[in-house]
Amino acid sequence: MNSIFNSTVDDRFASLDTNGDGLLSYSEMARELQSLRVLETHFGFDEVKPSRDELCRLYGSLISQFDHDGSGSVDLEEFRSETRKMLMVVANG
Repeated sequence: MNSIFNSTVDDRFASLDTNGDGLLSYSEMARELQSLRVLETHFGFDEVKPSRDELCRLYGSLISQFDHDGSGSVDLEEFRSETRKMLMVVANG
């Protein structure tokens, strides 16, 4: 089961790592958050459009959850760990 999870997460990581450096940058992760409509779906921003500064702060806050070591980018282990946590929260309601 763990190998299936890692394989799926690793594939997602690779697809987000557009420059292939083995790290997810702020911009690579922000593109994913935008495509998932995270702010609109979970924070109710369909009605009110936040300023660019507000968006940067919100995305930065979400991305920092993944960046455990504060390096400014997310490596595969950090991505796996945070993805696992998020799936557990969803599974537990």
